[in-house]
Amino acid sequence: MVETKRETFTVITVGTGQPDYAQPTPLPTERALVVNFPEMEIAGKKYADYAQISFTATQQVYVIGTNANAAKSGSWPSGAIAKEIVYYATEDCWVRFEESDGVPQFVPKEFPLRSFKRVSKYYVYQDTAPGILRAWIEG
Repeated sequence: MVETKRETFTVITVGTGQPDYAQPTPLPTERALVVNFPEMEIAGKKYADYAQISFTATQQVYVIGTNANAAKSGSWPSGAIAKEIVYYATEDCWVRFEESDGVPQFVPKEFPLRSFKRVSKYYVYQDTAPGILRAWIEG
C-alpha cells in the first residue's frame, strides 16, 4: 500500500496493478475532476404528505402523494416513494403495503406507529370497528 499526501487530498494505492497516482513528475497541464452531487435532502427526506382515511371493513387504498399534490400541484413528483410513515388510528386496523393482497400489518388504536417501508401506496381496513387512520408521510 502506497499513501501519498497531496495538497487537498490523500491517494491510497492498494495491491499490484492498481493505478499509482504518486507520479514523480506532474502533468504539463493542471486538470480537475468536477463532481456534481445530486440535490441534498434534509435528513434524507425531501417530500411531505398527509392522509386521513376513514376505514371500514371494505379495504381503502391511498396512493402516496395524492393529498400533497391536491394542496400544491407537483409537490410530490410521480415515481417518488414514501421513506417514512407515521400512523395513528382511532380504532384497531390493518395496513397492507403496495399490494391489496399483501401481508397485513396491525396498527393498534391510539398508538403512533412508525414505518420505514419504501412504498408508493397502502391499503387499510378495520379490525373490529370502523375508524380513522391518520398518516404523516415523508419521502
